[in-house]
Amino acid sequence: LERVKTRAQAHRASLREYQKTYRQEHLASILKRKRTYYQEHRAAILERNKTYRQAHPEAGRESRRAYQNAHATMFQLYKAKRNARKRGLPDTLTIDQWQAIQVAYKHRCAYCGSKPKKLTQDHVIPLAQGGGTVPDNIVPACASCNSAKRDRPPVVIPAIRLLI
Repeated sequence: LERVKTRAQAHRASLREYQKTYRQEHLASILKRKRTYYQEHRAAILERNKTYRQAHPEAGRESRRAYQNAHATMFQLYKAKRNARKRGLPDTLTIDQWQAIQVAYKHRCAYCGSKPKKLTQDHVIPLAQGGGTVPDNIVPACASCNSAKRDRPPVVIPAIRLLI
């Protein structure tokens, strides 16, 4: 038994490499096998998942929270676009455009110039006044400047306004 454990530890790296290569070479058949298994056992899998979620509600909350924190930019953009759509305004801003805007401002607030840990998207012309979630209407702002501006146009319009 001890010999087997020693051998397994010695060959663990080569075994992992073999498994990785095997998965790459046989990916289509592996995925087909998984799909077939899921289709044949769908009801049991869904029931098992439901039972687990009911028994461990906190695990689900933690998982959702971790995902939202890891994808905060995507959720922030989604909320801004949804608010624009609800008002019937254009919502063409993409994540790539938002990242380009942040780079253009050197990850600084458009109003005070500070470099906070988290920048928020500020509508130069607020949604309440008809400004949409479009690249030329969005600037990065720190949370305090964004909340102080509220739903009014800025006193000083930021110098850099991207026309992407």
